Amino acid sequence: PSQGAFSPAPGPSQSAFNPAPGHATASGMSVSLGHVGGSAYGAGMQQSYQSDTGHPDDGNGLWNWVQQATSTVVESAHKIVNNPEVIMEGAQKLGRNIVDKTKSSMDTVLTTLDPQLADQDVLHIAVTSSKPIKVNAISMGFSPSFPRHQLHPFVCPSGVAPQPLGYQAGQQGALQRIHYLRSMHSQAAHFVAVSVENFIAELTPGCFYDLACVSLQDSVRNIDISVFSQAVPIPSMYVEQARHGTPPGFALADSGFAVKCSSLVTRDFPGVDSSDMHSVLCGVSRQQILQSASAILAGLYRQRLQQAAPSPPSALSTVQHMSSPPPSHPVQPNHSSVAPPPGPPTSGFYSH
Repeated sequence: PSQGAFSPAPGPSQSAFNPAPGHATASGMSVSLGHVGGSAYGAGMQQSYQSDTGHPDDGNGLWNWVQQATSTVVESAHKIVNNPEVIMEGAQKLGRNIVDKTKSSMDTVLTTLDPQLADQDVLHIAVTSSKPIKVNAISMGFSPSFPRHQLHPFVCPSGVAPQPLGYQAGQQGALQRIHYLRSMHSQAAHFVAVSVENFIAELTPGCFYDLACVSLQDSVRNIDISVFSQAVPIPSMYVEQARHGTPPGFALADSGFAVKCSSLVTRDFPGVDSSDMHSVLCGVSRQQILQSASAILAGLYRQRLQQAAPSPPSALSTVQHMSSPPPSHPVQPNHSSVAPPPGPPTSGFYSH
């Protein structure tokens, strides 16, 4: 037969398997880029086929690559199995992903059945302060009782002395902040209002303590609740300095001092936030103390809601009754759901 342009040569020459200068070989394959036609191309094809289908013991063939890849996979698997931390981390990530996906899917189903549920289940809370310590403490305190809530911070003056003195002055400051909120911010008329006012009180002769009054007002359901935080002792020298720093004829002297004890305490401890003297006095931050009081307040508020009249059945309860067999005994209504306040739904934060 005649030798065509692409016919393999009867006996491949050694030069046919040598790459051109500047070219390399990989995995036993001879790449001859300098020879396109003639016997060199056919010989290169033959050598390539032999390298890919060689004997398993051939160190330059495909089998060697498979063996190396398999060994690498097995070695990595052994490392993962023998490392509990890697397994736990993977399991935790998988668990979080499952929870997040499940919650997202349930929210989608519920809001599809009844679009109003998207906003009805959210408790809107108007906070009478924009300070991060108060806002974060209230949010974290309400989370156990009301997982779905949204805070709307407002700047509201207390109308009492900068350093309130006594329980009455503390509660008065918290309630006057709520009164200012209702009168000046109409968009918060149907929100549940929560207010915080810190004050000092002489609980025993000569011994002063810092406390906080945390008040809640639900004007729609006529619910008013006030709680007080854990008392933190204050050295008497700071109280005397605040007393002497109040000028004669101070307009708000009937409710306290003109100088805050917190500013006097943090003055002696540079680098400490002036709004968090508690971390210096007792080793617990003010936010933690307010969070505990807020959690108690949220629990009391939820009890009051459970004692109120039951809300109309939603689309979710209707679907549950349709999919469940009729009970053999009467079912008592569930009062644990929070009825939404009337008015147009509101979303987002109000920052003032």
